[in-house]
Amino acid sequence: MENVKIPYVYITGSSFSGSTLLSFLLNSHQQMVSISEVQGPIKNVVLDKYLCSCGELFLRCPFYLELEKRINELGGSFTLKDWHTKFLIYDHKWLNYFFVRPLRNSFLERIRDILVPLWPGYQKKIDNTCRQNVMLARSVLTISNKQIFVDAQKDSMRIKYFQESDKLDLYVIHLVRDVRGGVASIMKNLNINNVVKATKIWYTKNMNSERARRYVPPSRWFRLAYDDLCADTQGTIDRISDFVGCKRVTVPKNFYDSEHHIIGNRMRLTISGDIKRDDSWKKRLNQEDLKIIARIAGEANHFFGYDWP
Repeated sequence: MENVKIPYVYITGSSFSGSTLLSFLLNSHQQMVSISEVQGPIKNVVLDKYLCSCGELFLRCPFYLELEKRINELGGSFTLKDWHTKFLIYDHKWLNYFFVRPLRNSFLERIRDILVPLWPGYQKKIDNTCRQNVMLARSVLTISNKQIFVDAQKDSMRIKYFQESDKLDLYVIHLVRDVRGGVASIMKNLNINNVVKATKIWYTKNMNSERARRYVPPSRWFRLAYDDLCADTQGTIDRISDFVGCKRVTVPKNFYDSEHHIIGNRMRLTISGDIKRDDSWKKRLNQEDLKIIARIAGEANHFFGYDWP
């Protein structure tokens, strides 16, 4: 079966836009499986105390211990503390930025895409990291006995590398949240008090994702509004099922009670069946904040289908 392409659903966009919720919902589907963050637990956490969404300590979770075993049996280099699934060419921050990070400009990225494959060792490192991600996806599918893998890492550059892989059948979901809710959530979860900085994070992440559309056929790109996911959860999951070519299933009211091994932000431990849009921005942001957000990202918010400002 190793010659069969893996149906691979990739969720891109800004952090704190509903990707953890979407991961839980898709993982509840009979044919789809997600662990959410495919580069491992978020940095700066104490792994000895970090919990899988199943409630087990991550380093003792039977699912992840089996995953570690299977990937290494396939010839991978994988430990629960170092997954080797992040695309890195150099340890030097700025060199790595040039080689594998979004450059915020389509023209510069196109020039970079032509030049960097000529660099000695570049393609080998990209291929090795792709192979590690493929082994991870294949192992998760085997353990879960499902057919479609869902990756919610959200890094837009992974789209390029996965689309070039002859082992993956890629589908991309760009999950977008209204800039006001997105900025407020970034400020809360990243402990940022600077509305300008938070707005630029939302803008940069979403525009990076939008530019990555050029790497995939139009039929493999699905823009999803967080509001739609909350307002019409069943209809949204049905549309995603149609998009990836699997059967429609009823979203269980107790979807959070299914077996989940989601890692990522702290929402993985607080998810419940009560799905409603988070409008806490109305209390967090004042009128001056809203003016700043509108100035920086108002046009982009319109572009992504929202009618504010």
